[in-house]
Amino acid sequence: MSGWFQISVAELWSMGGVLIGVAAGLLLLLLVTLPPKSRRKLRAPAVFFGLYLFVVLLRFVLPRAHHDKVTWVEVLSVFLLLLVLARGVVLFVAESRVAKRLLPPLPKIFEDILQFVLYVGVALITLRSAGVDTSSLLTTSAILSAVLGFALQDTLGNVFAGLAIQAQRPFEIGDWVEIDGTVGQVLEISWRAMKVLTLDHVEVIVPNGVLAKGTIKNFTKPTVVSRRSLDLSASYEIPPERVQQVALSALEDVPRALTTPAPSVVLSTFGESSVHYTLRYFTDDFGAAVVTDSLVRYRVWYAFKRANIAIPFPQRDVHLFEVSAESRAAEGAMRLAERQAALAYVSFFDALPPDARVDLANRSTRRLYASGETIIRQGDEGDELFVVLRGDVAVVLESGSRDASHVEVARLGHGKFFGEMSLMTGEKRAATVRAVNECQLLVVGHEAFESVLEGHPELAERLSVMLAERQLQLDERQAVATAKNKQALDERSSQILSKIRAFFAIEK
Repeated sequence: MSGWFQISVAELWSMGGVLIGVAAGLLLLLLVTLPPKSRRKLRAPAVFFGLYLFVVLLRFVLPRAHHDKVTWVEVLSVFLLLLVLARGVVLFVAESRVAKRLLPPLPKIFEDILQFVLYVGVALITLRSAGVDTSSLLTTSAILSAVLGFALQDTLGNVFAGLAIQAQRPFEIGDWVEIDGTVGQVLEISWRAMKVLTLDHVEVIVPNGVLAKGTIKNFTKPTVVSRRSLDLSASYEIPPERVQQVALSALEDVPRALTTPAPSVVLSTFGESSVHYTLRYFTDDFGAAVVTDSLVRYRVWYAFKRANIAIPFPQRDVHLFEVSAESRAAEGAMRLAERQAALAYVSFFDALPPDARVDLANRSTRRLYASGETIIRQGDEGDELFVVLRGDVAVVLESGSRDASHVEVARLGHGKFFGEMSLMTGEKRAATVRAVNECQLLVVGHEAFESVLEGHPELAERLSVMLAERQLQLDERQAVATAKNKQALDERSSQILSKIRAFFAIEK
């Protein structure tokens, strides 16, 4: 052996002045640089240093005749001084403010390994300097290690798993994790196991071997922000956009419920008695997430109550109604009046006689669209006209290129209509129309209008003139036909009339 293992006790003793200075300087440096909560760890090296001074004093007190005893005193003093240095170096690397500023945090398990290696080195140096043959000790320790390794293989497996976990660092003390269904905050990571404090304030010890084999969810990494998902349900009678709007409004001013990232509501599934939704929001305090979830549910209940949104539960209701002919007639008359009022917004329907408008109103239907839904698409076949009863729609012209931007040319609100050319002539849609928000539309289909023209075939010519005027207006020409554009109007009207007759099979 070479280096430190070849040095003698006499040589180490002769270096005592230098080593004392180094040890004393290290202790003073630790006293200054250690945080207040870590200074209690100076007790061990301080005790070693005090014992060293006592042994040095004892060296000079013993009579010179006891030479053998003095040699062992010297060995003990050297051993104590090296212990001071070994413990002091580990404290400086792991705990001092200087090391924490310059080096990454040293995990506790690696601190223990470094301390163990230095203590073993101190013992070997001391024994070697005293003339003990350490090679036989190493041989014996190797055999003993094999026996202990076989007997303690589970414990050693946990130790090496702990080393691997510390090297990878999937979590740190204070993180919220889930391991095999156990959710808690990491309290301690040791050689053998990890301590976790659950939300019920129960301490759970998880062996490192289990950690290495299992799946670990860390709710604190990569950031402290995590998403929460709450199940909601609402009646089939309530439009999904209404549920979404009310549920999101309930999140306003809820403590620890973040506005960024933005919360959302998704429709999960259709149940037997209700529509199921998932309210998703983010929080930066996982430890209080259960309380925050409860508060969010409170707010949603009150918000639904104010908005008259029922929260159904599995049930079977049997409702018996006695419907008289008078009540059925009154309800039908009310619905007919609503449809007639909507048809009155369509200017070219003014040419229809009263009985034809009543017939058309009876054959029309209402449809509900969610925001963002496409009602008609440019280039598609179509034979329906739409009247906006509630909400807004956007008229968009799409270019042939997929990458090119689409241009919104108009927005239509209550009382506006679109799709008249497809209804009357069967032409392909000239533009795409999408719902800007939730909207309700009255729909007049080809079959409904066909029955009207069958009874009044003379309307085709009048309607063709009105459609031609509307087309000229949409082409940004004059609103009233004058002598200058009379020829263009006649040509357009003639073309539309031919298409109407062909589409509805009207004989000339």
